[in-house]
Amino acid sequence: MPSDLEIKILSAFPDRWIVESHLPSKEFRGDLLISNIRKIKKAVSSEVKVPLSLLSYSDIVSKKRTEDGLVVAFTFVRIKVEQGPPEVRIEPVITTSGITLKNMKAVVDLFITDQFDNEVDINMVRLAIEKFKFRIENVDYDALENAIKQVQLDHQPMKGYILSQGTMPDIGESAEIEFSFSQEQVDSQMNKLMGATKVFKDDLLCSISSPTKGEFPGKDIFNKVIPPLLGTSVELKTGKGVVQSLDQSCISECDGIVKVKKEWVQRNDVMGFERKVFHVEIDVEPIRIVKGSEIDSLTTTDHVEIQGPLKAGAKIMTSGSIFVDGAVNDGANIRSMKELVVTGEVFNSDLNADGSITVDNNVAGSTVRSNEDIDIKGLAANSTVSGRDIKIDEVLNSTIEAEEGVTINRVSGLETGDPSKRTRIRVGVADFMQNKIDSDKELIESSRESLKRLTGLLGEKLAADIGVKPVQTILIKFVSQEKKKGHPPYSQEQLQSIRTLIESIEPLMMLIQEKNESLDVQREKMKNIDKSKGVVLIKEKVTVPIDIEIGGEKTTIEDRAGPMNIKLKFSEEKDAMVADVSDAEDTPVAPSIQTEQKPEPMESAAPPGEDDKSTTMDFIFE
Repeated sequence: MPSDLEIKILSAFPDRWIVESHLPSKEFRGDLLISNIRKIKKAVSSEVKVPLSLLSYSDIVSKKRTEDGLVVAFTFVRIKVEQGPPEVRIEPVITTSGITLKNMKAVVDLFITDQFDNEVDINMVRLAIEKFKFRIENVDYDALENAIKQVQLDHQPMKGYILSQGTMPDIGESAEIEFSFSQEQVDSQMNKLMGATKVFKDDLLCSISSPTKGEFPGKDIFNKVIPPLLGTSVELKTGKGVVQSLDQSCISECDGIVKVKKEWVQRNDVMGFERKVFHVEIDVEPIRIVKGSEIDSLTTTDHVEIQGPLKAGAKIMTSGSIFVDGAVNDGANIRSMKELVVTGEVFNSDLNADGSITVDNNVAGSTVRSNEDIDIKGLAANSTVSGRDIKIDEVLNSTIEAEEGVTINRVSGLETGDPSKRTRIRVGVADFMQNKIDSDKELIESSRESLKRLTGLLGEKLAADIGVKPVQTILIKFVSQEKKKGHPPYSQEQLQSIRTLIESIEPLMMLIQEKNESLDVQREKMKNIDKSKGVVLIKEKVTVPIDIEIGGEKTTIEDRAGPMNIKLKFSEEKDAMVADVSDAEDTPVAPSIQTEQKPEPMESAAPPGEDDKSTTMDFIFE
């Protein structure tokens, strides 16, 4: 510092200093000021022990003239930056095929200063590099020095700066898995409607090609040779209903529905390299194929395919999916824990599923309930339909209850003058969830009663063997037990009926457990639901009055052609949400939910400052 330029620290705050200095020049010229600030900054850096690169001039606090110049007070501040030592790291490289190669690059994080406020320079980084014995001849020190200068200039750290890199080995072609399903199976009605793939005993399910090896080796940063590598492999796990041959092909052991699970997993190969492996699990879930005319009561854990119309009064319950290739006749009761598909008409029956329900025809006088989506491709007449999102071609005198939305092509019927005969559409999570809870509670109660009767028939000791011992063993013990009681010999038909009853006990137990768990989840959801959520879309016309309710608000639509909108909007007069009907100029491609600001509150309304918004729901008729 020049002898004619002295500083005096007037005050010191954390990372901020006010410094006074006497400037000999009587003129407060800009160029002289900048020159002197540089000198003062160096003096302050030395005085307060802060690196010059981290010290910044802020402003002039005061200035006053003296006989021989100016006394000026300046503010200097410490620049806040990330600090750290230039520590070298050896890192792996992950190839595009997911193979982890160790020791493939040396990197360093470059900061302005280390943790002790020492400015990082090329010598400091060089010392950090020399601790390692990788190929330092590959380090470009000129480029490294320029990087350090750039960090000082930008006041920004440069992390992961690459000092040295290895050379990659050649990697071969990856293995491939090819699934084999015949065109006839893929195009079947069941596959189209259920999204499932039915296979038969001895069908080829899949085959796998082997990975190939690369040609050229590589080297890591320590000059260690890395041999050419195999491509990505496929790890195949076969489950029930599948057998694997020596050539990596999979064959179905039974008629059923094939299920495939695919995921990437980390594995160590024979050479010790960690790599991603394509893990595939394949199994065939049994499907029970029965004629609809032969079913009185069936409870099972299998998927069920019913060929031909289902006889009147039949009862079916399964933890799998159900496919009915035909009509469902009066009094039938079908319950599936997964998907349910019916290709024919449904008459005066109950259809229930935890998964989606598809009816490829008309529904009359029936109840159709699903925890997921429902698609009825024909007329729903005098029926109750309840699901998450519902699509129906035509509705007549029916009750439609949806969690999220309803899409209907036509609402038709005869005007009777009796409001109780009208079609009713209710959209909203609260109603749907409550109906689902009530339905599940009813199912649990009826299942417990059935289970109680069945276990009472077997006796406590044999009932305890359910799920532990084979059904055949339990059947033999039961017959022996009854024989000792003096029961005459059972016919083959009676034995088959008893076997069916025994087979139904385990599915009933599973159903009760799963439904109890489901009830707990549903009750929790009920606490945080949006009661006004929902959309209705009617594509063509309404020929008779229909009642619509959403979020507790109701409206009636008279005979009217679309398109038109029905919205729930805020009414200043009623100070509440009300239904509003208006013509729609344009028909949107899909229904939408909008949120709009209510009008400003009146004096009697809530105090200003409260969040006062309402949800607008569109019922769209086009």
